[in-house]
Amino acid sequence: MRHAKSSWEDATLGDFDRPLNARGLAAVPKMAAFLEKTLSPPDRVLCSPARRTRETYELLTQHGILLPSCEFPGSLYLASRETLQEILCQVPDSVSSVLIIGHNPGLADFFAELAGHTEKFPTAAVASFDLELSRWSELRRKFPCRLAVYQTPKRL
Repeated sequence: MRHAKSSWEDATLGDFDRPLNARGLAAVPKMAAFLEKTLSPPDRVLCSPARRTRETYELLTQHGILLPSCEFPGSLYLASRETLQEILCQVPDSVSSVLIIGHNPGLADFFAELAGHTEKFPTAAVASFDLELSRWSELRRKFPCRLAVYQTPKRL
């Protein structure tokens, strides 16, 4: 999932500290309702430590999504496609599903790689893939998966 729309109003804030704006705050409850109906809760949540991603996670939980406690690895902040891939390769094999809340362009690039085609990955978009792996580390070599869900707030 990409973080919801963030604010650029306060020019004194650095990129890391930007909060969600009104559009972002409105999008998360819609996406939470969609996720609750469509997907099972993940076993693990990995979230960029940036303010806008943390706020997205918090709003999901406030709007009924049952999520496990969240980890905030610093490497997820503005992570590239390659970094996202490496992060997933480190997930313990006992974990069957992971929710990543992060940023573009890395998420859009990773989405394109997994989906096998390029599509926009706007703010608050979510994609879910069915992976045909026995170990997370297999993502280093191949992308054996099927796009199961792709949704954006605008399409709801």
